Amino acid sequence: MGPRKYWDQEVMCQSIFEDIGPVYHCCTPENHPVIFTRPEDYETAISILGICVGLFPGLCILTFEIMSNHIHLVIAGEEAMILEMFARFRRYLARYFKGAETPVSLKGYELKLFRAQSLENLRNVIAYVNRNGAKVNPDTTPMTYLWGANKYFFSPEALHRYYEQRQLSTVAWRRSICHCRGAEDARKVYLVDGYASPMSFCNIELAESLFRDARHYFNRISSHIENYDDIAKMIGEQVSYTDDDLYSVILHLCRHDYDAASPALLSKEQKVSLAKKMRLDYNANNKQISRMLKMQLDVLNALF
Repeated sequence: MGPRKYWDQEVMCQSIFEDIGPVYHCCTPENHPVIFTRPEDYETAISILGICVGLFPGLCILTFEIMSNHIHLVIAGEEAMILEMFARFRRYLARYFKGAETPVSLKGYELKLFRAQSLENLRNVIAYVNRNGAKVNPDTTPMTYLWGANKYFFSPEALHRYYEQRQLSTVAWRRSICHCRGAEDARKVYLVDGYASPMSFCNIELAESLFRDARHYFNRISSHIENYDDIAKMIGEQVSYTDDDLYSVILHLCRHDYDAASPALLSKEQKVSLAKKMRLDYNANNKQISRMLKMQLDVLNALF
């Protein structure tokens, strides 16, 4: 890509960001007790979310991921309307779980909003949300985690499947999902595989347009670990990095801080210094540090 094309695309992305209006990274506490345990729980939660978004046409959801005990949303719109939409989502969710064999409490399942301050910040937030499930589940990637809009980004196959298989939800279906007549008024919600498709209530095309192209997006969800750490600290989450993530950071720090090509070339004192940084700044556990720096686990247990 030539410099002119690069900057033309950046100008276009910046213009789109400015036109969207206020955009928020919304999340519930990650230390909440587990809520969703079965596939049908996740499917129902996605359907309820789609219906609730459909009841508030002033909102534009760019992406989301539902985790076992918390949720991440990226939404453009007024703060008060987002909170009103989420209050309805939580109310309908409580009705779904009412009478369940295992009681589910939504106490403390409150939404916090963090406004995106710039185009770069919003790009990082979208990437952070779209890789959140894969960060927890090692058997998935940001392109395959099931319970969010992440797998639809820059995926022509997913878009084709949506238009080929979608079915418009009925009033009776929306009422049965939410156990409420108020859900009848939701704007069009389409189903794929029996539950609301994120493609029908997320403006993924708009979210994609905030990146220069698919390669730019893929690079963002595959790297920029430090940016994710900053977001996690801001919203109060504990980040758990994969070994691959941590090792890429270690190689960078070896070269930048110690002028060494790999951790094997560090002195004992340098390894201790790097171990402390990995523990404090990147939340690495002792076993991860031991594996990557080839340090004895009992030495690390004594340090931390």
